[in-house]
Amino acid sequence: MRRAWWVAAFVLVFVAALLVFLPASVALRQVESRVPGLRFEEVSGTVWRGQAGRALIGMHDYGRLQWRVRPLALLRGILDVELDWQGGDRHARGRLAYGFGVLRADAVRAEFPATVLQRVLDTPALQPHGRVEVNVARAEFAGREPRLLEGDAVWRQAAVSGAARAALGGIHARFGLQPDGGIGGTLDDDGGPLAVAGDFRLDAGGYRAELLLDARDAAAAEALQWVGQPLPGGGRVLRLDGRWLEFPRRESR
Repeated sequence: MRRAWWVAAFVLVFVAALLVFLPASVALRQVESRVPGLRFEEVSGTVWRGQAGRALIGMHDYGRLQWRVRPLALLRGILDVELDWQGGDRHARGRLAYGFGVLRADAVRAEFPATVLQRVLDTPALQPHGRVEVNVARAEFAGREPRLLEGDAVWRQAAVSGAARAALGGIHARFGLQPDGGIGGTLDDDGGPLAVAGDFRLDAGGYRAELLLDARDAAAAEALQWVGQPLPGGGRVLRLDGRWLEFPRRESR
């Protein structure tokens, strides 16, 4: 009987050791099999704590991915993982937990160049510059339906070049879950050269936004001539209505 206990204990320790030191490549192969075209290279570490030096889809390199799994959460049936992704001048990190059909996100932060906004803003004569920072304090999704969302974003040192050159200051957004279950928010400025007031809506299909813009200096006023529609009392209105996989529809000037 005692020998049976020793054998059982040895088997448990052996299995635990296998799990602790299970190579990261084992887990990533499972991910690759579920995402067409995705592959990871330069993989190191374990399932619990590891990294992939390169995450590729086709020939496009999306950068480095690191992760750390919290093992104790698995005892409650929850996969709790901290992720850190770096792709050139784009960076994101945060904590995700999934269990019982619910995905939760905490302290998610993403940072990327403002050039990413070019397609959404749909201002071909002007190229945006600066850095955009997005912070999601808390989020919760049941399937594809959002149940909780709190976050904000800032476009730091906003500027444009091209048909006109202007510094715009800082532009802020606050977003969250709306009473009807959609995602929406407001935009304003930090008192810089461009005055901004507006709101926006997001959903799985696309986005809608209406921004009231006015200039506080001559350079911003020149840049605004290439944006949106003029308002009778001065300033401009920019209305955007687009889908994530299509180019936005913009009112003609």
